[in-house]
Amino acid sequence: MSVQPVLADAAFGRPDAVVDAVRDRGWIVRRGLLTADALGLTAAFVITALIFGQGAGKGNHLALAAEYLLFIATLPVWLLGAKLHELYDRDEERTDHTTFNDFVGVVHLVTLGVWILYAAALGTHLANPELPKALLFWFLAIAFVTGGRAGARVLCRRHPAYVQNTLIVGAGEIGQLIARKLLQHPEYGMRLVGFADDDAPALRPDIGDQRLICGIAEVPRIVDERKVQRVVIAFSSDAKTPLAKTVARLKSMDVQIDIVPRFYNVVGPNVEMHSVEGLPLVGLPAPKLLPFSRTIKRVIDVTGAAILLALTSPIFAFAAWRIRSDSPGPVFFRQQRVGKGARVFTALKFRTMKVDTDESAHREFIRSTMDSRSAPAANGLYKLDQKDAVTRCGKWLRKTSL
Repeated sequence: MSVQPVLADAAFGRPDAVVDAVRDRGWIVRRGLLTADALGLTAAFVITALIFGQGAGKGNHLALAAEYLLFIATLPVWLLGAKLHELYDRDEERTDHTTFNDFVGVVHLVTLGVWILYAAALGTHLANPELPKALLFWFLAIAFVTGGRAGARVLCRRHPAYVQNTLIVGAGEIGQLIARKLLQHPEYGMRLVGFADDDAPALRPDIGDQRLICGIAEVPRIVDERKVQRVVIAFSSDAKTPLAKTVARLKSMDVQIDIVPRFYNVVGPNVEMHSVEGLPLVGLPAPKLLPFSRTIKRVIDVTGAAILLALTSPIFAFAAWRIRSDSPGPVFFRQQRVGKGARVFTALKFRTMKVDTDESAHREFIRSTMDSRSAPAANGLYKLDQKDAVTRCGKWLRKTSL
């Protein structure tokens, strides 16, 4: 079925779907992170200087004012180092990038910078810095820069320019699955404007008012006209649709491109890219644990579980008392689960429902959710909501996730 562009579509023509392409997410986040880095390094230096005072270190020929001037002069070098560590570009490329992902790079940058300055001071004999002073600056710089970056991201995500107009190329099962996930996670900052495909498949009921707005060939024009900043390349409903030409045209435009891999269900976040004579390959990490590593992991798991169980045993005892006093029946609910190697085991959970609850409704709900096109329940979850069957203590247990 051929699809004509629907330029007047309600989901596509919303006034808030057009943003200033100059000050986009990358522009906002880069300047926010750069400001956070500069302020964090400056705060670390000032606090260190105030604690140690002027002329710290025997043989230090630099006055405090000279140290301030030297720091100001080297501050751009610190920021250049952050740029070389790719600490300003990931947010625009990755929707799930957080400050935690930057931590290793920040530690490496600060450690390298402090070591270079310490070695230069000793080598030039301009100063004889004390090691505690260098260590204090190192610690404060890591703490302030990391905290500043977290705060900067919070502020940037509140800015309207952080939200990216997003077009999904391919309205098949995978494209609609991506749409549902993006709608459920507004923190990604991706505003869906619709789908592009040459066929018009039936759309899921849980993706709101999203519509098929154009064919594959119209994607570059729509991106340019409607200020689309991110394009997700999913699988077209027509397997014969040539997407490579569309991607090649999009690469010449100012737009971020995300491509869903064909084997998306086996490709995790820890894959490595390499090549064979220019042909890109995706390397999957081998899930191998040496016998020694497996033993260490088992010891850590058992020890950690035993310690946590001992610490939380009073809470468990209180929960068991509340369950027994609230309604008749056992403390635990037993359920068969499938574990490693398809081995069936019995899982124990605190009972949150009445013992005479009909299980057929739950089985039927589970059977209906096995369809990939099934929509979540009214509570937004793939979980049957049986409020009448939940006990008073069960409501407390579910609320506290016990």
